Amino acid sequence: MRIAIAPAAGTPDGAANNLALLDRCAAAAAAAQVDLLVLGELFLCGADGGHGRCEPFDGPSLAAACTAARNAGVALLFGFAERAGNAVYNAAAVIGPDGVPLGTYRKAHPGPHEKGRFAAGQGMPGVARIGGMTVGVLIGCDADFPEPARDLALRGCDVIALPALPVSAAGAPSRLLVAARACENRVFVACAAGADSRVLGPDGRPLVNTGAAACGLVVADLDPAGRRPGPGAMDYLAERRPALYARLAERHLERAPEPGAALRERT
Repeated sequence: MRIAIAPAAGTPDGAANNLALLDRCAAAAAAAQVDLLVLGELFLCGADGGHGRCEPFDGPSLAAACTAARNAGVALLFGFAERAGNAVYNAAAVIGPDGVPLGTYRKAHPGPHEKGRFAAGQGMPGVARIGGMTVGVLIGCDADFPEPARDLALRGCDVIALPALPVSAAGAPSRLLVAARACENRVFVACAAGADSRVLGPDGRPLVNTGAAACGLVVADLDPAGRRPGPGAMDYLAERRPALYARLAERHLERAPEPGAALRERT
């Protein structure tokens, strides 16, 4: 698969300007023979995600994005503010190279700066087959939590596309934890975060990154064979022991033991 990130960010000036930028980025991706183009968090409405610039998944801006994908023959994945009933979500849309919508994902872990602006998504992200690889999506600080990325890996995900805010912005994911998600799951991660955009390999190390502006693209060729651990390396997925981890799904933390309490194993 050839994947590209557009570091250019959407602005709050209106969807028309951002859709024009999307068109230019999609055309550049087509010229580079890219399979999937990933754009940033809240790309269609600008990072402040004003409720006045939100729309449903089947709204006019998404329809225009479908046309852009179809004209370019490139799959698109980008962030937008999705209105569903009375709620607004920080969401990401995935559109196939034929212009057919493949689905939307709603950010499950809005940051403290998003409370009161966005509702938390109630579902785990889906996966889609693009360019011969299985792609999943997380948004921003979703990547600070290990569970969503592990869930994707266990469902056969090869690549996690991560629309995000730049590291300097409130609510941006930790660079260290994003790298950890790649390494512990042996997946590629394409983080679209403005000047901090990068594609990480399954060892958590950058394959490519850039501070490019406008429609300069971060492009990487991904080989699913690269997910296999090297000789003598731990296969983190194969060596899991799920029966020991059942408590990780419990909602409440256990109280710490009293000082001097004997160490005991839980069976």
